Amino acid sequence: MPGRLELTKKDIQQIQALLKLGYSMREVARAVGCSDDTLRNHGFSSCSPPRRFTEKEKSRIIAMRKRGCTIGEIAIALDCSRNAVGHHVRKLGPIPSLKARRFKPRRRISEEIKRRVVELRRQGHTFEKIANMLDMAYPTARYIVLDSENSRKAQGASSRSGRKEK
Repeated sequence: MPGRLELTKKDIQQIQALLKLGYSMREVARAVGCSDDTLRNHGFSSCSPPRRFTEKEKSRIIAMRKRGCTIGEIAIALDCSRNAVGHHVRKLGPIPSLKARRFKPRRRISEEIKRRVVELRRQGHTFEKIANMLDMAYPTARYIVLDSENSRKAQGASSRSGRKEK
């Protein structure tokens, strides 16, 4: 649809309305009958201007971070994007009283399951197939096999060095 470079007042109002509704530049250009380059040449952009937080919002962000809220939780509370909150939090720098969030503890994997994973891998099964067979995540199966290989290499190296294993 290239070639149409002039936009009427009616076109400009339609473009502004469609962009406000969240349509992409390509969708707006098709609706108006021009290219998205034409829209850009006339100063239209699909991205919104950067979010400016009020002092009240800034203090609320700091208070929520001190309580241990995530960036996503703060974004929902302030009704804005996670990127806007994350950018502001990075500008603030570290908050002294912010305690590190607890990590979800890993589920312990029994030695029997570890042996079964290694055995299935020796039989030629892929990590993905092993994970499906034993109802675990693919990276977990891979980690178990690589960990067992590393521990076997470490045992072999210590026995060759002449040291006694404990």
